[in-house]
Amino acid sequence: MDIVGIGKLIETLGSFVRDFTDPYFKNKLAKSMTDAETYRIEELSKAVHTVKQKYGVDIAYQGGQPSINIQQDEYVERAITSWIDNQLRQQRNRETIIAEAAHQLELVPDISEEKVDPDWVTRFFNYSQDVSDKEMQLLWAKILAGEVAQPISFSLRTLDSVKSLTRQEAEVFSRAAQLALVDGSDENNIFPFIIDFYSANVSTEFSKITRKLNMSYLDILNLKSIGLILPDKGSEITFVEHDEITQTSTPQLISLNYGKNTVVLDLSECQTPSGIPVLGFSQVGMELLKLVDIQPNEAYLYTIARFLEPRGIKVSYSPSGVLDKQ
Repeated sequence: MDIVGIGKLIETLGSFVRDFTDPYFKNKLAKSMTDAETYRIEELSKAVHTVKQKYGVDIAYQGGQPSINIQQDEYVERAITSWIDNQLRQQRNRETIIAEAAHQLELVPDISEEKVDPDWVTRFFNYSQDVSDKEMQLLWAKILAGEVAQPISFSLRTLDSVKSLTRQEAEVFSRAAQLALVDGSDENNIFPFIIDFYSANVSTEFSKITRKLNMSYLDILNLKSIGLILPDKGSEITFVEHDEITQTSTPQLISLNYGKNTVVLDLSECQTPSGIPVLGFSQVGMELLKLVDIQPNEAYLYTIARFLEPRGIKVSYSPSGVLDKQ
């Protein structure tokens, strides 16, 4: 158990976790919090006082449950009942997400000492407290854990985007992430992309092959429309033998990160400058890529090898060497 990570989560969320009820998380908080029940009663007393003053409602706390004596008309009664139901639903959602974030932090080896921006925390819960879908709660929990571990990992813009993201769209993005290659040659200019087999100028042969990749042209259009893939048309990564401006030559071997593995492009037999059509991830897409565990797709690798062969580029993959064409 990463005590440092949980301790920082408690510090970051403050009052969001002081009243926590999840059994797993309560056990983890036991060493960090004292007299939790006293705090709970104090906070509840404040809430009761607020409701009495704001709505003129006679509300008491007896036997562990709120008791309401309403003298107003039926509209007030329904409004208060609806408000309480909504508060309970949001509280359940918050606690579920926080508990899962604690689980996620167990997997993080390094926790930054940098504090999370309080405004980020406020917006995070303003958005996530209305999420009841289990899969989407997991996504929000991973974002929270990632931000606690390394602040400024997920921007406010990313929170805005995830707020509108449906479960189906999240699943499409997760499939697209499985095809992400990263040119990591420049740490200050990391560019994740997908080889573009979907453009109009790509032969129908490769359009058929893409069916094996579980990623359709409509999926790509969807990801562009929600801003996770760049809308640019005709984007390419270009390899040239010699750059007259910088007086540098392209190396014959170019390494691309594919998950935790490496794809190597061998340009030694590439006779002319060659461009590879790509689909680039947006800034929001790049941040969300951090949450996906990429498992190498052999069909994708073979398709890349087949696609680049006419350009004189050979493709090899770290665990298995040079890929043969199928």
